[in-house]
Amino acid sequence: MSTSAPSPARARTPLADIGARLWAHRELTWEFVKRDVRDRHAGQALGALWAFGHPIFLLALYVTLFAFVFQMRAAGAIELPRDFTVYILAGLVPWLTFQEVLVRACTAISANDSLVKQIVFPIEILPVKVVLGSFLSQLVSLAVVTGYLLVTDNAIPATYALLPLLCVVQIAAMVGVCYALAAVGVFLRDIKDMVTVFNAANLFMQPILFQPEVLPAPLRAVIYANPFSHIAFCYQDAMYYGDLVHPWSWLVLAVGSVLALGGGFWFFRRLAPYFGNVL
Repeated sequence: MSTSAPSPARARTPLADIGARLWAHRELTWEFVKRDVRDRHAGQALGALWAFGHPIFLLALYVTLFAFVFQMRAAGAIELPRDFTVYILAGLVPWLTFQEVLVRACTAISANDSLVKQIVFPIEILPVKVVLGSFLSQLVSLAVVTGYLLVTDNAIPATYALLPLLCVVQIAAMVGVCYALAAVGVFLRDIKDMVTVFNAANLFMQPILFQPEVLPAPLRAVIYANPFSHIAFCYQDAMYYGDLVHPWSWLVLAVGSVLALGGGFWFFRRLAPYFGNVL
């Protein structure tokens, strides 16, 4: 049987507990993040450079298809403050990272069974290294979008200053979801296939490739009910609109990320003692 190192303070809340554990193992976590990026591209001609090239290629592909080939526009529904390509990129960048985390989270524990069976190993860092390893690609993508904005608008909106906060909140949400999926993935191996199907469908249930204003009311309700939509709304506010057009989304994202982080870690911690028996 495997479990994490016992906590000296059992009364701590999940958020305080995860903070203390990750801080205590911060150097080990960072080493695993670097190894994660390096190992994913081991043996390839360009090696870790694919961590930068892959997101850039995907962004270029989506933008070419939806902003130019299919020419999806708001069709006069609302005034567009800048190039619609920025609208697509602002929502697409965080979603590409989140969907990668969702897929990789399913095997975050089961793919490291040799480490999990070591009782002294802090297994709570495994989902975190998945999130941080994937998020490095998002930083590259954000830099690309910023460069595009500077070329097309010669300036970036003042709300860009909110991006660091958004990134922290997004990471918290991803870590929480990753903890939950990693725990489930130990017991339900086909969860990865379910998540893959969900990712394919969820791209079209968010305000990424189109604006909700152009949709019929029932479909708009689906967009607003989707929790992932609020991440896209917040990034679009910061990078595209230059204003808090969706204030409720900021509240939903802030509260949701705290609940996801605390709930996900609580769920992970409850199932962790049984990982070794299943693996």
